[in-house]
Amino acid sequence: MRAPIGLRIRNYRKIKGLSQSNLAKSISISPSYLNLIEANKRDVGGKLLHLLAKELDVNLHDLTGESETRLINELREAFADPLLASLNLTHEDAHLIVAQLPQMARALHTCYRGYLDASASANALANRLDSDPLFSQLLHQMLSQITAIRSTAEILRDVPDMEQGQRITFDTSVFEQSRSLTDVARSLIAQFDQDV
Repeated sequence: MRAPIGLRIRNYRKIKGLSQSNLAKSISISPSYLNLIEANKRDVGGKLLHLLAKELDVNLHDLTGESETRLINELREAFADPLLASLNLTHEDAHLIVAQLPQMARALHTCYRGYLDASASANALANRLDSDPLFSQLLHQMLSQITAIRSTAEILRDVPDMEQGQRITFDTSVFEQSRSLTDVARSLIAQFDQDV
């Protein structure tokens, strides 16, 4: 499949607000030849490509398609990922998106890279939690404290005629367990902050 260089030239020309005839005249070719180039029916390179890049005020690599080829390949990689594989997107789809909606293609690539980075970070944290006994111990302590607080709160809720002395004992217990839970949570957060 021919690289969509003609489509890129047309898009940059339109962005600059130039007509085909004005651009053709400025680089000394006929409007019909420029039309064939933009329709992707004629290859363009060498001096003519340099003239087009200069006249359109764009980087030559943007016109040659090097960045687009890389983006097409990166989109193909994204399309093959199990996350997107069920959509059955093809090389031609990647090619078309890059040619006709380059900003959308870059946005899709940026989102996919962000997804990969987030997945890698989540996996690293999960592995760390699985293998670090301190994290397991702190999480176990937190769950124990939460269970104790919940049990005490249920007793206070379910026994409305409790003696005042007992109620004070249970209230004090909830307070102490809450404070202990806060200390454990702070230790866990400090461990994360220290190792990150």
